[in-house]
Amino acid sequence: DAEGYSTFAPLFDAVISLRYGEVPLTAQQPHCLDFGRVDAEPIDPSGGHVVSVQVRLSRNLNSVRFPSTCSHDERREVERVVVAALNELTGELKGAYHPLVGSTSFPARLGGMTAAEEAALEASRALFFEPDSTIAISSGVGRDWPDARGIFSASNGSFWAWLNEEDHLRLFSAQEGPDLRGAFTRLCLAESSIAQALQQQGHQWARSERLGYLATGPANIGSGMCATVYVKLPHLGSQSYFRSTCRRLHLHAHQSEAGVWAVSNSERLGSSAADQVSAVAAGCRELISLERKLAEGGFVDEPSAPPSPALAAAAEEAPSPQPSPPQQEAIAVDLCDVPGLGAEEYPGFPVEPCPEELPDLSRHCSMMAEVLRRDPDMYNRMRVRKTNMGVTFAKVIKPGVDVKGHAMIKSVGAVAGDKESYEAFAEFFSELCSFPDGNAQPEATLSAEAVSLPPVDPTGAYVTSVRIDASRNLAGFRLLPACSLEERREVEKLCAQVLLMDASIDAPGEYYPLQQSTSFAAKPQGMTKEDAAVLSAADALFAEPTSAVQLASGIGRHWPDARGAFLGAGRELIAFVNDEDHIRLSVRHAGPDLTAAFARLCDAHTALLAPLEQQGHGFMRSDKFGFITTCPSALGAAMQICVRMRLPQLGERPDFKRICKALHLDARRCDGEEWELSQRSVLGMSEAHLLASVAAGCQHLIAMELEQRTLLGMSGGRGLGMPGLGET
Repeated sequence: DAEGYSTFAPLFDAVISLRYGEVPLTAQQPHCLDFGRVDAEPIDPSGGHVVSVQVRLSRNLNSVRFPSTCSHDERREVERVVVAALNELTGELKGAYHPLVGSTSFPARLGGMTAAEEAALEASRALFFEPDSTIAISSGVGRDWPDARGIFSASNGSFWAWLNEEDHLRLFSAQEGPDLRGAFTRLCLAESSIAQALQQQGHQWARSERLGYLATGPANIGSGMCATVYVKLPHLGSQSYFRSTCRRLHLHAHQSEAGVWAVSNSERLGSSAADQVSAVAAGCRELISLERKLAEGGFVDEPSAPPSPALAAAAEEAPSPQPSPPQQEAIAVDLCDVPGLGAEEYPGFPVEPCPEELPDLSRHCSMMAEVLRRDPDMYNRMRVRKTNMGVTFAKVIKPGVDVKGHAMIKSVGAVAGDKESYEAFAEFFSELCSFPDGNAQPEATLSAEAVSLPPVDPTGAYVTSVRIDASRNLAGFRLLPACSLEERREVEKLCAQVLLMDASIDAPGEYYPLQQSTSFAAKPQGMTKEDAAVLSAADALFAEPTSAVQLASGIGRHWPDARGAFLGAGRELIAFVNDEDHIRLSVRHAGPDLTAAFARLCDAHTALLAPLEQQGHGFMRSDKFGFITTCPSALGAAMQICVRMRLPQLGERPDFKRICKALHLDARRCDGEEWELSQRSVLGMSEAHLLASVAAGCQHLIAMELEQRTLLGMSGGRGLGMPGLGET
């Protein structure tokens, strides 16, 4: 709640200082929603760079606890009073309120919006979904989902509002083209009208003179505003200094799509919303100027831009926080400087030698921690062992020791460093994988003739595409968590050679090293930005690991060296080299023909395996564990099957994900009414068994979809029953 920022000031002040620098006790956060003060100079006079603009504003009521801690009744009261205020908007802001599907809190729309309304809001990117990240679920913002949540949307689509998502209210104003000032003007008018209507009901915004508008997340305090410009920067965006240039302009940038960047204000505290909008406009003008220079063949030195003029002007007008400490200043950061992406191990639990004592894992949430808690002496038995290639037990369990994890999203917490890891530490891995001694993985059935499947979707009306991935590792090398720079480069060399040498794979395919990789002689600087755009469009790019578990595992060391992707001429076959495993084959096939996709995978697998075996580097495999993989959860057939399906009616049922789970399928909404249904192989399951299981599951879903035709719009909300989305 608002009082939390004062009651727990020592904690919040320390957190805020890491983000914005120290905020003096006498500081006053400027307050200005005067659109007349916003820089009126055009951002993009030529109209060729800016795609669209969006401004977002976060607000909370002072008299009610924030969504992370509010009660069921408080959340409903927020919905009631805020919707009443929104309904008083006029002109282009006038619209209608749509409770989320399954919400029963709004008397006029019991059960929430219809499926058609939901699809329309999702198509316009105005819809929000239940939280699915560990942090968001743990924060409590998802409790009682979807009750008392909804979207207010203006009829022309240029303004909408989210109720009880992360904050009580989030306002959005968006439009095509570069008129950021116009979008901000619309937002100012809406915020002012809503505030007045709320005051008449006895409510005010949660605000502090020192910290500005207060939010659930401390990163959003201050103005509570984010102004975003979606701008085409294909040349500048590929430069190594692009992000440091943005930081010097007090901007944050992330890639929205190939060549298009979402550029927004990185500052919320110490300047007003009007000044921040002006800063974004000025910064984007400079970025576009640099883009034009590069497009015309000019050379641009790494800019040393001064602080944003708008923010500098704001600092002169009103007291503001002191400048950020030196470590917060914008500097160009090479990936090799990021822990886990350089040459050194991720800081934390040492891997060599294996420590005599295991840290306290009593509050760790991973499968690894559970195994070692059940058998406390196992660590002592394992720590004295080491593989012939030098992999210690500490290396195996480091990800789960360094990262505590979350009870609701449990990771494996362990990786293998080489093939022998599964033998040297067999007692541990057998417990981890729940695979009793004496069992064995069935022989591989990588032959299309060995599989006979009935049509998954004879009508062709439901399944839009299928994908089959197979992960493999080359014998004679350590796995990615433990391999050396030289080993990784040799793996890349071998994989690229066999991918390019055999016309039966997908000639004339091409291998593209990641940008800035210097290991592949034919492309010593990696792929070009044009290559990256092609691969991105084909969903054939992978990026550096970002999660703490991945970084702690060691798979990101020496990034991006010796990583890349092979793209077949028909884009049906893609191979990822040195991502999580040495090579991952991926076959994409339009339509529902799983048998044809599997046949294509088998052909590629055979074509690669023969020349690799001739060089003594066939695919790692164990009679007990099947194909050897970095992550123990992928052992066995080391294969994953994904089917994209249209399920417009069944997909709206509140128990849809539970239905899929009963069919051994994971469900992920893609867009609109499409879902991706997937299943990974597990130990003891053959390739033929996995294919048959997925096919049968999808057939069952299609049959249920047909039964649901009369229930359109009558199902409940998504997410009920998931941890963090119920009452507790």
